[in-house]
Amino acid sequence: MNFKKLKSELKNELKTIAVDIHDKKGQRKQHTFGVVPGLSKGQSQFRVKHIAYCMLRGTPYEKIESKHRDVKDPIHAWYKNEAMGLLGSYKDQLGERSETVHSGS
Repeated sequence: MNFKKLKSELKNELKTIAVDIHDKKGQRKQHTFGVVPGLSKGQSQFRVKHIAYCMLRGTPYEKIESKHRDVKDPIHAWYKNEAMGLLGSYKDQLGERSETVHSGS
């Protein structure tokens, strides 16, 4: 698989997840306490894939995450570890072993 195809597929996955999140957010008033099944999971999945997508394109992790997040927070570390694992699987698909997958635009 080439880089452009992988990037395009990942971007389409992000769009699909975003539409699902948008639809579920609209259902909040219909559910007790506004808790919609699957919304939190979708948001976490989107965040992990978004971090991996940005890193795949060459953006440093520090620029992706907001400066307002506490880097010592265990949740922050979990998202970073999940994204790094996902990025590793993308590198395997591309046949790359280097730390930076794509350094250009």
